[in-house]
Amino acid sequence: MNENKSELEQAKELHQEAMEFLTKARQIHDSTLSHQRKLAFALSSVLPKNFGIIEHDDLPPEVLANKSRQLVDVIANRDLMDVINTIMNMAITNKDLIHTSVDYAASVDCVCVRASSLKPEGGLTVNENIFLQSDNALAELLAIEDKLIDIIADAHEASETIAGVEA
Repeated sequence: MNENKSELEQAKELHQEAMEFLTKARQIHDSTLSHQRKLAFALSSVLPKNFGIIEHDDLPPEVLANKSRQLVDVIANRDLMDVINTIMNMAITNKDLIHTSVDYAASVDCVCVRASSLKPEGGLTVNENIFLQSDNALAELLAIEDKLIDIIADAHEASETIAGVEA
């Protein structure tokens, strides 16, 4: 009887251990599914909407290279649009600190960004025209974004200083 009890206890311990492994396996499975969904969402956000699966075996190398280049161009264009949208968002959300104008000239594919202080003596601090087809358009837009961040931070500090003095 004592032997049976020890076997029963061993079986219960093994069952408990198996249940713990099953719980861990389920957690890992859920985590993996979650990561796959996040990756699929990220890729669907980056890839163009009409992007499909291409069978690479039956495509000539020139066609495959052309399709790959088109995909790279779409992703680069999306990066440009993201930076332009960020600049627009900064212009809208910080209208009480600086005056920002962002214009697009479709005829020449150019974005014009102008920013100035709200103070009369402030003057024009940013006056840039970026041709989106140029090779360094993304770098130029990122530089403008950095300038605007610095200008906004300075204007915010100045307004806090004035508010502190008045209080």
